[in-house]
Amino acid sequence: MLLQALRTKSLLLPFAVFLLPVAFLAQDTTGTITGTVMDAQHAVIQGAGVTLNNLEQGTSRKASSNQQGIYEFRFLTPGRYSVTAAQTGFKQLVESDLTLTVAQTMRVDLVLEVGDV
Repeated sequence: MLLQALRTKSLLLPFAVFLLPVAFLAQDTTGTITGTVMDAQHAVIQGAGVTLNNLEQGTSRKASSNQQGIYEFRFLTPGRYSVTAAQTGFKQLVESDLTLTVAQTMRVDLVLEVGDV
């Protein structure tokens, strides 16, 4: 009985060693910034231009809000960011100094005021 138990454990050891790196790869090292672009009455704004700036690396990414007013930036390195939203007929809005951590999904809803871009 003892010999059989040892054989079973020795057969499982290679599988455990193989699966260990997979467990480490599954850990998320990035984050997401998402939100909804709305007007002052909280009606969604479709097609608003949203720019994400990484304040530490000096890089930027662009997106547009979808039919539900939602924008999303995924697979972001943790750090400090700013989000800018612009749409014709509305004032540009900047949310700055947002700190994103590992595996965080940060929600940043953007409420635009009527006015010039």
